[in-house]
Amino acid sequence: VNAICHSHGEWSTVYAGVRQPVPTMLMDTFYYLGMAPIPCSAMGKIGSDEVAMSCVEQLGSDGKAVLLASHGAATVGADLDEAIGIAEMVEQVSRQAIFASVIGRPIQLGVNDLFDVDEEELRANPALIKMAAG
Repeated sequence: VNAICHSHGEWSTVYAGVRQPVPTMLMDTFYYLGMAPIPCSAMGKIGSDEVAMSCVEQLGSDGKAVLLASHGAATVGADLDEAIGIAEMVEQVSRQAIFASVIGRPIQLGVNDLFDVDEEELRANPALIKMAAG
């Protein structure tokens, strides 16, 4: 991580306000944003270590975006262009999920929806996903 983008997008802040993860229900965003829903950090005092550490924990080793509870979002990238591009993707995914919830329940993709990888093996060796993706 060489860059961080902190945003207050119209759609992602809806999820941040209700402190719920954003479902990544489409293949490209699921894969690119870390193969998991976009998580929400714990609520804490402005600028506190508690919030910062919660963001780091929620991002894990492969995450690229995290919601800041009742606030906004933070994205990370190899450079500022990537971090900003991911922030734009977070907005797109958030908007799509909100619209999807009007007509049904957004369905969160899982690793096994896209790759033939055993979940237990994956937890032990996360690099398997990169190998499965080619």
